[in-house]
This record gives sequence, structure tokens and C-alpha cells, in this order.
Amino acid sequence: MCLEVSLDRRGSLIYKIHTSRPVCIVRKPMKNLTYSVSTREFAVPSALHDVMGQRQTVGGVLAVIVAVIAFGIVWGGEFARDNEWQQWLAGIIALDIVAGAVANFTRGTSDFYAQRPTNRWGFIAIHVHLLVIGWLMGWDMGPVFLVWLGTIACVSIVNLTGNRAVIGGLCLALGLIFLPELGMEGVQLSLSAMFFLKVTYSFGVNHYAA
Repeated sequence: MCLEVSLDRRGSLIYKIHTSRPVCIVRKPMKNLTYSVSTREFAVPSALHDVMGQRQTVGGVLAVIVAVIAFGIVWGGEFARDNEWQQWLAGIIALDIVAGAVANFTRGTSDFYAQRPTNRWGFIAIHVHLLVIGWLMGWDMGPVFLVWLGTIACVSIVNLTGNRAVIGGLCLALGLIFLPELGMEGVQLSLSAMFFLKVTYSFGVNHYAA
């Protein structure tokens, strides 16, 4: 008996049993194997287009989930220390920042905003997340405001210069150089860096430009 195992074009396993053959090994070419978790696409509900684009991959969603879980494990306790609604709300907004920092790197989200210049400016305008979190958590608003102001200034420059990676990379490098000088630490520093990354580089740059 011979068991033959191969893959079709979608990556599904195909089993064939040949009872008339002796024990054997059958090898099949894998030239047409194009399926993988990282590239399999699905349509995104219209309500989530601003977050995940019109089409998204399984790998993209998994990457977002991993980042959110990691942030929750490391810093989740900071948003539940006093069990107050302000901290819980700040924690939810923080998870949105983390999720967006990864989602904006995906083709679905990047292409969605690359094709909609007006939406890009709208995205920039509504990103006051860090200011809201700082207020809810009772942080020193001076450094928080400077991070927010620098982020908006940098992403505006990136947006006005054609969403080029080199400009976004320069802004990101400058931000990471000066961010530790603002006297923040712990979750405040981590989240400020995440916010800057999300808006200035992850969103600001068109990562899949032709």
C-alpha cells in the first residue's frame, strides 16, 4: 500500500491511498504553493475599514493580537492599580494605540489610507489619544503634550513630503533620540514611544508604494 500526500494551490492537504502499489514514497512539486497564514486575505467589515483597511490577512490580525496581549501582560496592571473607571478607560485607549501601531504596517491599512488623502489628514487630526490617557491617568501633562505635539508635527511633515520612508525614518530616529530626555519612565515612556511610532512612521509612511 502506498500513501501519497500533496498540497493543492490553496495549501490544502490531499491524501491518496494506492492499495495496488508496494510501500513507497511519493514526492510532489510545490511550485504552485502560494498559501500561507501571513498572506491569506479576507474582506474586512466596512465599520473596521479605518482600522484594518478593506482587506486584511490572517497574519496581520494575529500580529495585532500578539502586540496587544504583550502590552497587556507587561503594563496592564498599571491601568487597574486603583480599580477606577478612568484607569480602565485609559487602558482601553492604550490598547488601541498598540493595535494601531502594528495594523498600520499591514498592506490592508497602508493601502487604504494611501488611496484616501483626505482620510489621512482626518486620521492625524483625531489622534489625541495620548493627551486623553495622560489626563485620565493623572500624568504630568508637560512631557505628554510635547510628545503629542512632536508626533503631529512629524507626521504632518511625512504626509506633506509624499509619505516617504526615509523622511518617516528620520523623524522616528529623532523622536527616539529626544524622547528619553523628557523625564518619563515605565508605562508612560513605553506608551509615548508607541504613540510616536504608530502615528509618525507606522501610519505616516506608505509602506507598499509601487
